[in-house]
Amino acid sequence: MHYAAPPEAWTEWGGNGSAVVFGHANGFPPETYRVLLEELSRRFSVASFAARPLWPGSDPRSVSSWRDRGSLPGHSGRAAKLATEKRRLSSSDRTR
Repeated sequence: MHYAAPPEAWTEWGGNGSAVVFGHANGFPPETYRVLLEELSRRFSVASFAARPLWPGSDPRSVSSWRDRGSLPGHSGRAAKLATEKRRLSSSDRTR
């Protein structure tokens, strides 16, 4: 399976000035935020990046949990390891 972001994942909203890269944190595509992004492009050079489930040809069912990212090529799994350590520390606090 191919995990590098395709060019179609990026949308250029135009503008000049400092670069702003918008990443959405929910299931709504970046185009949902068109009004905001167009307004930002009046002062900044704006681009947005679609999350992987929105990439052409992606299969959102191939990832069942955020923890699965740790097993993807090019990802160290650091987030999953940190979450596991946090849970371990949290549970040891409760046993005191």
